[in-house]
Amino acid sequence: MKLSRVVLAMLLVMLPATVFADTYAGDGSLVAGWTTGQSGTTFFNNNSFDGAYKNIGYCMAGGGNCNPVGGHPGALPFYATSATVAPTNILFSAGPSGSSAQLLVSIAGLSGSDVFGIYNVADPSQMLVLGTGAGLSSSTFNAGEMGWTQYGYYLSNQYGTFYSQSGIGADAGNQHFLVFQDGSGFYIAMEDLPFRTGDRDYNDILIRVQAVPEPSTLLMLGTGLLSMAGAVRRRFIR
Repeated sequence: MKLSRVVLAMLLVMLPATVFADTYAGDGSLVAGWTTGQSGTTFFNNNSFDGAYKNIGYCMAGGGNCNPVGGHPGALPFYATSATVAPTNILFSAGPSGSSAQLLVSIAGLSGSDVFGIYNVADPSQMLVLGTGAGLSSSTFNAGEMGWTQYGYYLSNQYGTFYSQSGIGADAGNQHFLVFQDGSGFYIAMEDLPFRTGDRDYNDILIRVQAVPEPSTLLMLGTGLLSMAGAVRRRFIR
């Protein structure tokens, strides 16, 4: 009986993160082992115009002057083509369920005009606003439900619109987005200034994106898992 409960608990914890979440579909691979330093050893750890120890490295790993909502998530792996080169395309494949976005940090002089969201890769003119740099408690979206197979992130202000496909939009050729990943979702960090004038600290906006399974799907999953646990229990007590 104890074994069946352990199996059930493990599956309930693990499956929602893997079955329901949108998946990364862009360039590069996960890079781990970075530090918070401002030496440029990773493409996002540059000196911040906002003050010392405020680049996104410090926001994520701690030890600096950047304190995200909910605390520092840690030095999570990030997507890059190497430890120092940003992906050309940061894209996601839409999963079967929705996602929630929460604003964790906004350290930007343009916070009052920054608007961010997702766009359809097949037609970048199709955009969905998730929030602004001025504030966001929580916002939900479901790209698959809108008929989008793949989507990216965008950030707009008076300098134009930056897309996570760096070959399009304002400041083309420069990647204004950064993606960290943990076991249950993504952290999306954004730079809101053109690279010719910006500091590339990626702390202007940081959001947490997690899957939100539909209740009916969770009910089906739970029913199946309970049946599995019962079968395990019967075998265990024989």
